[in-house]
Amino acid sequence: EAALAAIGEGRVSKVVLSRRLRLVAEHPFSSKDLLVNLIDGDARGTVLLYRYADVFFCGCTPELLVRKRGDVVESMCLAGTCPTGTTPTESDALAEALMADGKNRAEHDYVVRLIRSVLYDVDVPAVPEIMRLAHVQHLFTPVRARVLAGITLADLMEDLHPTPAVAGTPVGEAKMLLRAIEPYNRGFYAGACG
Repeated sequence: EAALAAIGEGRVSKVVLSRRLRLVAEHPFSSKDLLVNLIDGDARGTVLLYRYADVFFCGCTPELLVRKRGDVVESMCLAGTCPTGTTPTESDALAEALMADGKNRAEHDYVVRLIRSVLYDVDVPAVPEIMRLAHVQHLFTPVRARVLAGITLADLMEDLHPTPAVAGTPVGEAKMLLRAIEPYNRGFYAGACG
């Protein structure tokens, strides 16, 4: 209700709420087991394991927040999701519907605009592509850019994370709203690693 009120008041155009869900495994497993399953399984992307004290953050993401080589930067806009189908024809139809969906295209464009505003000499295709994964399909736009001398990878990460796909837009106002209405610290939620 607080998020909808903020949207109604014009404070934010979008806010991405999170929730916590506690799960109990039927059988004990280790973070190593999970990591091996991600590496050997059908997941596509960067597999990561981060340990902080006795907490392990493990996952696999197809997303690249930012990569910097010299003055060349790569990133991607990944926002807008639908399931894959049980057949290639069904997957194609779902992807076509995703490309035509105004809400998903607008949310994807929020990420495109953020990245354009942060980076210099940006090359962003006008129309997103479809990134097909095992269970979902995403709207995907690759980004290449240049950065000015003195801009570090840490500077870019700070400017790009969280994206509107994770927090909302405008990002600063959405982050303040989330801190006020979510009853917990998000911790590693959508955390940038690497």
